[in-house]
Amino acid sequence: ADLDPHVFRIVLTGGPCGGKTTALSTIADYLRSLGTQVFMVPENATIFANGGAGFPVHSSKAQQMCWESSRIMCQMMMEDSFIRIAKSSGKPTVVLCDRGTMDAAAYMETQRWNELMDQMGWMTDGLREERYDAVIHLHTTAIGAEDYYTLQNNEARRENIDEARELDHKIKRVWKGHPHIEYIDNSTDFPEKIIRVVEAICRILGLHAPTSSGFFKVFRISREFKDAMPQLYIRFEEFFCPNHFPQEF
Repeated sequence: ADLDPHVFRIVLTGGPCGGKTTALSTIADYLRSLGTQVFMVPENATIFANGGAGFPVHSSKAQQMCWESSRIMCQMMMEDSFIRIAKSSGKPTVVLCDRGTMDAAAYMETQRWNELMDQMGWMTDGLREERYDAVIHLHTTAIGAEDYYTLQNNEARRENIDEARELDHKIKRVWKGHPHIEYIDNSTDFPEKIIRVVEAICRILGLHAPTSSGFFKVFRISREFKDAMPQLYIRFEEFFCPNHFPQEF
């Protein structure tokens, strides 16, 4: 068996209260229903906060820089571990990341971010463009769906509605430059927004997307074509399909 299959790495990002958590579980459920292996890397800033090691707001610059570098290193190790496990499985896998390495830059002043890059020997381009195949930016509900903005469903969230808007714009700026970004706004209701996220992921992966009617297209191909295709994310299934025609009187 192939022990180094293609692993597709996708980041879900955006301002607070944009629907990332719901989108992640919905995407994972849908892709798994198609037979694709899916791993989800949790947002580690929330893990740190829930473990009592949240961002040290009132501490020294040195401790804050230590926290940022430690969090990014932890995130990269988690991502790399999930990817390593995916490759060892011998199965094509989609790794969904709840935020990515560049999100940290949106929470820092540019000078501090550059200092951190120099201190750790990292390159911004490498953290942004080389670690992920695609980025999905879900706009915060603070932009266009203000009535739904809340702090209650995430203990680590502390931004008011104006701060959430500004943070969304900052996150958009720091990810600018990645070659494959999709933006999901709040022009529809929330269930439709999540469907649009799933559709964007399916476009990226070359899969058929769910529709409101529940129908999708099935194509008949030759066995030779099937054997020549790389075994990535295209689902093939052999079946008998009898055709019934009304008798002409």
